[in-house]
Amino acid sequence: MTKLILIVFMVIPVSLFSQGFDWQVSSRHPYNITNNYLGAVGGISYGYHSGNFPFLEGDITCCNYEKGDGLGIQLGITGEYWYEYDLAFSASLLYSQINSNFRTEISVIKKTNPDLPGFNWTTAYESDISLGYITLDMAVKKRIYDKLSLRAGVDINFNINSTESHRNLVVSPRNIPFSDGTFEKPLTAGRIGELSDFVLGVSIGTSYDFDLGIERYGELNLISNYTVNSYVANNSWQNLQTKLLIKVFLGIR
Repeated sequence: MTKLILIVFMVIPVSLFSQGFDWQVSSRHPYNITNNYLGAVGGISYGYHSGNFPFLEGDITCCNYEKGDGLGIQLGITGEYWYEYDLAFSASLLYSQINSNFRTEISVIKKTNPDLPGFNWTTAYESDISLGYITLDMAVKKRIYDKLSLRAGVDINFNINSTESHRNLVVSPRNIPFSDGTFEKPLTAGRIGELSDFVLGVSIGTSYDFDLGIERYGELNLISNYTVNSYVANNSWQNLQTKLLIKVFLGIR
């Protein structure tokens, strides 16, 4: 009975610092689990974009964009520190790419014959915009059941590059072309306004840890993220993203 009590008291401290994993190598030789982990992270996201910012052709405002959507990717390194067996702090340094497609339609009265009444002629402006950021993501996670945790965090995104592609196309009637006879044309002089240097985001979600061996584990994250300030200066452009991230950690000492 005495031996059993001693074994229990030897095992309990290890369990308290094992982040919920079965990392007890031997009940006779308790394993001192590290609290520090370093790893890699990758993920994809879907974003719903909203706001009100102008699309310009040269210096002329053609229209305003109000909504769009697009996919994104995140790649980088990540670290995690377990303050308690059920409470951890993490930080990640990422390259984030935000892709978006915007579209808006404009109708004008058009005449193909001066002797006939005019009709509504509808064209669409479409823009594909890709934004690249260096992202510092910081979060805290609290384990709520087994290896399932709630996660909340903030991220600071510094803009490092961007690409834009714009076009104008006929919507209706589809058989009435532009003045040059085409039904779709690229807008090489098209552009959006000046981009903000950095964007602040806030996030909340869940994570699930899975054992990969002694002092190794993976983490699956499902996160909702919202941009606090605008992607463009002096106008409104926010993004509500759903992110799926996978992280792999290795203990460090």
